[in-house]
Amino acid sequence: KANGYDIEAIKALGPDLIVGSPNDVDALPLLEQVAPVFLHQGFGADVRGLSGTRRLADSIGLTDDFTSLEQRLTESAERLRDKLGSVGENPTYAFLLEHGELVLFSGPSGLVEAVEALGFRQPEWIKSAADGVWLPVSAEILPQINVDLLIVSTEGTVADARTRFDRVAPGWHLLFEPEEVLFVDTETMLSP
Repeated sequence: KANGYDIEAIKALGPDLIVGSPNDVDALPLLEQVAPVFLHQGFGADVRGLSGTRRLADSIGLTDDFTSLEQRLTESAERLRDKLGSVGENPTYAFLLEHGELVLFSGPSGLVEAVEALGFRQPEWIKSAADGVWLPVSAEILPQINVDLLIVSTEGTVADARTRFDRVAPGWHLLFEPEEVLFVDTETMLSP
């Protein structure tokens, strides 16, 4: 093992490409001995929506496939937007991570692309305050999150998430109508 990686086990898989994250940069020289490496930046200050996944597709020659899937996403969003009717002018959204503490998350991949395709936009103050990634949220900051759609990323059941949410920010449910809050699992939120 080197840098926490079992290089022999990775070699045994015979990969054509190793996809890692920026957290793997220290292991890059070792991993590159096995196969070409692409460090996928799924979220961050300079990554919005599916741009990180687009770079991955470009790097492995699947740009056309990615473009086709992106077009299907756009068409699905347009159909859903038609079914929803008007969500008002300039609807806004925010993503909260809930894992014992609340964090406003301004740069998730995947779901942000879908939400923005529906016409929702993240308030500028969240983007700038979260410094491109996240901002801890206290019970004092929560009332300032005046958005049309609050997406809460959580693990476990919705009931468990509501209980934990109540512990961190008692009375939060008084700030939002039930239809304004969507609980999703972390994998759904972050996946492209």
